[in-house]
Amino acid sequence: MKKYDVKILERDVNYYAQMILEVLLDNHEKGFICSDLKLGNILVFPPQHGTSLFTLKIADFGLAKQLGVKDTRFGFRGIRYYMSPGSIFEEVSGALDIWSLGCIEVQIVMGRLPWDTRDRDELRDKLLRGESPNILEDMSKLGKSFLKECFAIDPNKR
Repeated sequence: MKKYDVKILERDVNYYAQMILEVLLDNHEKGFICSDLKLGNILVFPPQHGTSLFTLKIADFGLAKQLGVKDTRFGFRGIRYYMSPGSIFEEVSGALDIWSLGCIEVQIVMGRLPWDTRDRDELRDKLLRGESPNILEDMSKLGKSFLKECFAIDPNKR
């Protein structure tokens, strides 16, 4: 990332997003939602077996939610910069994790948080207006398409 003056190729970012997506989908099939997916919860392991790519693993399932089980411990879940519009209304579904994955990809590609504001109320208002993080113009068509699906306002389209 920019902090370390390292440029990650988009194809590698796509590979890493696919790696995370497979874990998320497996968890969703088992009835679990991470609900606190953020870059800080992604562990990076060195390349092995002659590959130049790192292995990523998701950590910290402390706010994970089991679908169909009432959980009154938490209302508003996760870090605001990674939250979907449905999070404001305490909707918990796999779509929440997919939105967060899109935010992670934006953060890796752009080297900064996915939103241009740090103000909680302004961010909430952006989400309520149906806004999503900006997608880089110089991304590939495939990359843009993936992010547009991650940021679909309708959670059924994520």
